Amino acid sequence: MANTHSPRHRVEGEDVPSRRRVPRVRLVVMVACGLAIAAIPVISALKGSPDRPVSAVAPPTPKATPKMREVSFWTPTTAFKPAPPRHADGSPVELGTRFTAAQDGWVAGIRFFKASGEKGAHTGSLWDATGRRLASIAFTAESASGWQEARFGKTVPIKGGEVYTVSYHSDHGTYAGRPSATALRSGPLSSAKGRTGVYMYGKSRFPHKSNPRNYNYFVDPIYQWWDDQPTLPTTSTPTPSAPTATPSATPKREKPSPKPSPSTSKPSTEPSYEPSGSCPGYPTPDCTGVPPGTDLVTKRLNDGGAYRVKTAGTVLDGVHIPGDLLITANNVTVKNSRIDGTVINEWGTTHYSFKISDSTVGPATGCLTAPGVGESDFTATRVLVRGHGDGFRASGDDIVIRDSYVHLCSRPGDHSDGIQTYMTGKGLVFQHNTVDQRDAKDITAPIFITDPGAVNVSVIDNLIMGGTYALQVKNASGTVVVRGNKLVNKSWVYGPVEADCSSINWSGNTLVTIDDNYRVTSTVGPLPCRS
Repeated sequence: MANTHSPRHRVEGEDVPSRRRVPRVRLVVMVACGLAIAAIPVISALKGSPDRPVSAVAPPTPKATPKMREVSFWTPTTAFKPAPPRHADGSPVELGTRFTAAQDGWVAGIRFFKASGEKGAHTGSLWDATGRRLASIAFTAESASGWQEARFGKTVPIKGGEVYTVSYHSDHGTYAGRPSATALRSGPLSSAKGRTGVYMYGKSRFPHKSNPRNYNYFVDPIYQWWDDQPTLPTTSTPTPSAPTATPSATPKREKPSPKPSPSTSKPSTEPSYEPSGSCPGYPTPDCTGVPPGTDLVTKRLNDGGAYRVKTAGTVLDGVHIPGDLLITANNVTVKNSRIDGTVINEWGTTHYSFKISDSTVGPATGCLTAPGVGESDFTATRVLVRGHGDGFRASGDDIVIRDSYVHLCSRPGDHSDGIQTYMTGKGLVFQHNTVDQRDAKDITAPIFITDPGAVNVSVIDNLIMGGTYALQVKNASGTVVVRGNKLVNKSWVYGPVEADCSSINWSGNTLVTIDDNYRVTSTVGPLPCRS
């Protein structure tokens, strides 16, 4: 705590008065100068100012003593009605909240909301945007559920305007989480735009993955800053206004360009393409993934539960990665390989380009909630995705997925998708793929393209089955083409299609039946577009 007593100062150069006699002439000069100096404030006071009476000399207004303030998004007594949904993934997981502060300050500790039934030890961490762990702390004396708090031994400085993440690690894999997180704001604190909640399965490490439904995992930074604003004794404490650098309202996404009028002609911008590989018809497990007989060299994980690529132009050919593949360099090539976890090219807020072909992604047994392959600026060809709740994640520009096979699973509370869009950009091509969602129970759709940021989308010649509404294409702009797709008849829960028909170039889509090897055995009839 700052000392509130005024410190005593010694003026440098101040002399102890001498007992020697001062010459008369020198004494006269000194007296005259002293009188002149003393007269200056009087003259100044008599001159006055436009808003100050001349008759009174007001004492200087004392400066406000800065006060250390502390805020967080919630308080230790915050109660939720209804309580946040409880999730039991059964796997160790790191869960966090991305936040920023409007001014420099310190993070003093972390809170998290503990779900009922959660067991085991918990550790909290503070990370910067690059994934560097700035501090960690173990939670002790926890209650059975509700808010838990731990304070760092020393406060950690953070810079205003930069993105940080507070997280906690759960060995038990049970946690509280709610989708559709709203923007959080408390004093200078606000949640980071777009991805409020983040996670990472496995050992404690930087949680940079996010659910497209923008979950809130109820992890709270305890933030401190010096507030030098004076408090007026005659009025109540005013609500501080937001800094000029921070908009008063949550920024809105730029409106996409106007949707074109529907057209039945083939767009001139549509890329020409011929199916590749050994698949006689639509992709199957037998003609996608690692080619039979390929000798694989196991790569040792170098970043927690992941193998991280940091060098641009890296080629991974014939490798086995017994965890996630984290790509943090551009122009990476992956081929003839097996990745037991997920393939992701997002680090902080940056995406890195890569190509993946003739590779198998996902565990041979079990089910991972995370997408198999994502996020932006990648090309996937003849990829087999298995053991994932989501197949492909599209979260940026320039994504091409062709000749690939996806077999989906789900865990309780999942919303499984074959391809899902989240903060998508321009140029998404999903062509000649097979997506089988019939064995997943917690589902949305084999094709789930509903993000308003998606511009210029092509969904062409795919074989799909399963889902609530199997083929969902909504909110996209630019040139949107849905053509030549085959949907297995009556494989859906509620209906075959949910789409913005008036803005889509829709043609040649049909309902079919298939055999156990994904061969089309009959055409039931046309598949019309339905809004």
